[in-house]
Amino acid sequence: MSTIASNDFPRPAQAKGSTAGTDLNPVIALVHDGTATPLMPAIERGVTQALRGTDFLLVPRLLDKVPEAQLAGFIHRSKPAGVLIAPPLCENQRIAALCQTAGLRYVRLGTLVDGDAHCIAADDRAAMADTVRALVNAGHTRIGLITGPEDLREARRPPSG
Repeated sequence: MSTIASNDFPRPAQAKGSTAGTDLNPVIALVHDGTATPLMPAIERGVTQALRGTDFLLVPRLLDKVPEAQLAGFIHRSKPAGVLIAPPLCENQRIAALCQTAGLRYVRLGTLVDGDAHCIAADDRAAMADTVRALVNAGHTRIGLITGPEDLREARRPPSG
C-alpha cells in the first residue's frame, strides 16, 4: 500500500472528475506480456495484500501482440485509477508515456529506468554478488552465469565481479 500512497494514486472517491475530465474506476491494472510467468503470482499476491482494506481492485491484464494499442483501449474502456507495469513491459517507454499522457499514475516493477521516479526494482547485482560469495565460501570454484534475453536492459549490462 505504501507504493500506491507514495505514488499518489487517487482514492476511488477522489478519482471521480479527474484532471482528464473522466470518472476513474477503483481499478489498478497490473499489465504484463505473459513472459514473466513465474513472477506474476508473487506480484499479484503482494499487490493484493497491499490493497487489503482499501477500495481498490487489482485487475491483471495481458498485453501480448501490440501492447501499446491494447493498453490504450483498456484505459479508454476501463479508466483505471493506476497501472502497475510488470517486467519486461516495465522497460517499454511507450507504455509509460501512454500512462503519463492519459494522466494515470503508474509504477514500473522491475529494472530501474534512468531518470524515472516511477520505478520499483530489486538490486539484482547485489543479490547475485551475495549468491556468488556464498557459493565461493561453500568451496565452489566452477560458477557459471546465464543471462536473460538481450532485449532486456538488465541482461545487456556487463557482469560485475
